[in-house]
Amino acid sequence: MYLIGIFGKIGAGKSSLVNNLKRFIDAEFLSADEENKALLSDINYLTSLKAHFPDCFDADKFNKEKLKQLIFSDKEQNEILRKISHYQIQNRLQTKIERSNKKVIFVEISVFVDNFLDFDEKWLIKANKNKQIKRLKNRDKITNELAESRIDFQEIPTDDYFDEIIVNDGNLAELNNKAKSLVDRVKLSLNLND
Repeated sequence: MYLIGIFGKIGAGKSSLVNNLKRFIDAEFLSADEENKALLSDINYLTSLKAHFPDCFDADKFNKEKLKQLIFSDKEQNEILRKISHYQIQNRLQTKIERSNKKVIFVEISVFVDNFLDFDEKWLIKANKNKQIKRLKNRDKITNELAESRIDFQEIPTDDYFDEIIVNDGNLAELNNKAKSLVDRVKLSLNLND
């Protein structure tokens, strides 16, 4: 099994890259964000969130937007959330990785954590900041200032930490071509036939 981590700040195009990769390889595709969403139906997890972030609940109903606003504005609160969630997300992903019968597994990671999983390769997708802001504004219906602050809030290591750098400043056709080229390289190095 060959494990590839796909990293990138919000608005860089991780999901678009993953959708393109799916066209060219029979692999397992996992997402830390999807595991985080699944945790929100776990009563123990919600109880822990309520204990640490009571203002993010309207009566007993969790308000994701309130938590988002809090963690994107306060590094200390963000760190508390990381301690609560990342270990559980990591365990959920590790379980799925161990159960997979695919030769290649991609894991999309939106929040950088060093040594989160034992990746064989780490890919970084990045984009011009103005493009990221535009994508984020369109996706989340937020202001320029809020989009920029959320992008700036996320920390990513320097390029030399990663095995591949994918610049996503063009159109979807260009990203599609990059995805095919990356898959071809992976298939060749692992001697995978279609």
